[in-house]
Amino acid sequence: MIIVHCLPTYLDYNSIANKFHLSFMKIFLATKNQGKIKEFKQILSKSKVELITCNDIDIPDVEETGTTFVENAILKARSATTITKLPSIADDSGIEVDFLNGKPGVWKI
Repeated sequence: MIIVHCLPTYLDYNSIANKFHLSFMKIFLATKNQGKIKEFKQILSKSKVELITCNDIDIPDVEETGTTFVENAILKARSATTITKLPSIADDSGIEVDFLNGKPGVWKI
């Protein structure tokens, strides 16, 4: 789940390019994953958005205390927005296997 936080608005992944590129010149991507950074740079390449990442501004890791992937993504996006003062995109993901009663899930062993 990818969350965009912009005090106090949240948008899903499919809305990012449609709504944000007209409103903001800079967006912070709260990830150190180079693949995700490359993907978002490509998504936003034809817009006037400048993508700022953890390569540009080092932010501390956020304790993932949420009970769902969505809650953890919101925690990360809120923290990034508070630190950078920019609209922020964050995500959290993992594997939940029905046969294993949802494990490994949000809290990895």
